[in-house]
Amino acid sequence: TPETRNNTLVIAYTNIERDQIAYQIRTGLMKEKSLGSENIGVLRIRQTGASKEELSTMLPYQKGLIVSTKPGNYATIESVDKESGVVMLRDEKTNQLSPFLPRHRSHQFTNVFAASTQPISVGESILTRFTDKKRGIVANQTYTVTSASSGLIEAKNAEGKTLSLDPKSLSDGHWDYAYTRTADMAQGSTYPNVIA
Repeated sequence: TPETRNNTLVIAYTNIERDQIAYQIRTGLMKEKSLGSENIGVLRIRQTGASKEELSTMLPYQKGLIVSTKPGNYATIESVDKESGVVMLRDEKTNQLSPFLPRHRSHQFTNVFAASTQPISVGESILTRFTDKKRGIVANQTYTVTSASSGLIEAKNAEGKTLSLDPKSLSDGHWDYAYTRTADMAQGSTYPNVIA
């Protein structure tokens, strides 16, 4: 029942397993028409899990990954020259190309993300994975999608707070399906039912 679903936590070991489980759950929800048929492709970014020490080497940097050196700034890796230690980044906002030297940075705010496009439909349960004080967005909050189009995704949480996402924006890509959690994400959660 919807009540049981809302009170059940599904824990998966890895994000790959989470994606596989989310696919199965979404397929079932679409069959029973609990989700709309929109399936709008929305940009989603996830941290690669590189440590601060690894970020000072050339190991985590690969063409196509996203680098953020401070909150709200994103650039796509265009090329990696491991011998000279230079990563060329294309800025999301300005489209300009600039060199990035991992060995010469403190990496206090550096993050490396993998980007993918995932389908979202009306009725979808999604989870914020970032905090944006200006927009009133808090990480790890669950929202239900109320409208989905190629230009805008809108959702509401249990308190009636709204969330708007641009499907093509990297800065809005910090979301995930709320059907499962990893063990780390689940810490501090209390649910009557847990499936691991």
